[in-house]
Amino acid sequence: MAKKLAPVKKPIVGKKELVTAIRKRLESVKFPEEMYLEKWECIVNVKKFFETHLCIVEKQEGMVSEPYAYRLKKALKLLDIDINEIAKGLLEKKKK
Repeated sequence: MAKKLAPVKKPIVGKKELVTAIRKRLESVKFPEEMYLEKWECIVNVKKFFETHLCIVEKQEGMVSEPYAYRLKKALKLLDIDINEIAKGLLEKKKK
């Protein structure tokens, strides 16, 4: 008889916690004048882009926030900021 597998709960970081940590990290970054996510995606006001996208991701749920979260991840990657590392740091703080 086959054994039933118990679902494994992965540790989760709250969305508001993550957004707050990203905002803190962005305070120490010098923004470029313009950024290109792709050839056709030019961000002319980088600071405003991050402010608006973080607000939308923080306040909206589901399908509404997905495109904003995707663009936000791409832009953060261009600034050498890894969301996964920030989340791991938050989880380690929770463990202590």
